[in-house]
Amino acid sequence: MDYFKIERRDEISFRDPDFVLAREDVAPYSSLISRGPVTSTDLARLARAKVLVPTLDVNWGAGELNSLVLQYENFGKTESSGIDLDGKWRINAGEYGSIDFNLTTTFMLTMREWDIDAGAYRPNRVGNRNAPRIRGLLSTAWNYGDWSYNLRFNYTSATSLNNDETDEATWSEAACRRRLNPGDLPCNRGTDIRVDAGVRYSGIKNLMLGLNIGNLTGDHLPVNLRDGFGGTTGFRPRNVKVSAEYKF
Repeated sequence: MDYFKIERRDEISFRDPDFVLAREDVAPYSSLISRGPVTSTDLARLARAKVLVPTLDVNWGAGELNSLVLQYENFGKTESSGIDLDGKWRINAGEYGSIDFNLTTTFMLTMREWDIDAGAYRPNRVGNRNAPRIRGLLSTAWNYGDWSYNLRFNYTSATSLNNDETDEATWSEAACRRRLNPGDLPCNRGTDIRVDAGVRYSGIKNLMLGLNIGNLTGDHLPVNLRDGFGGTTGFRPRNVKVSAEYKF
């Protein structure tokens, strides 16, 4: 078991577009955004909205986005920390061969970016979009004579749909349900488990034959309302690989 904490300093990168747009009226970000004028179509839409909702108190203050400049900045640093766990076990089954177990997993504790404006780390992103807390692989193999049979379980924990605090107002679970009204569909990316299986035969001198089946159970990717895949649109096919290796 290992604990790691990685801090990268003096990073050069650019702001996330959502971060810049949220500060459109604040220097220096206001100079990075160019918008067109308010059009007659914009005004017509606004007028229609006020007809539908007479109490609506809103005005169209800017036209469509023309350009957004993401200039490079010295971001200071980022931090990530977590625990790696690797384990191996072997059971001697006598005349029935042996059974091996292998576990490899990473448990993330923190993923944080430095806020150069506030002079402090931004909130921890672990558990948010593209930052699962747990990734793991558990495999087992039964070695019996010239045959070896194996199963692999690939696990990724669930995540929210928002990247960080800047888009929580639109992609947190509550905001997602309020905006999209998805019914039975989840407003998060659920736990993903993929099962693979394989068999190898080494009973012929210098020859190794293998058969591997990926996604044995044919499960699709978890439903993901933000990225547009999941269910039938997140099709993850079962695949079969046959191999032969001969050593001279």
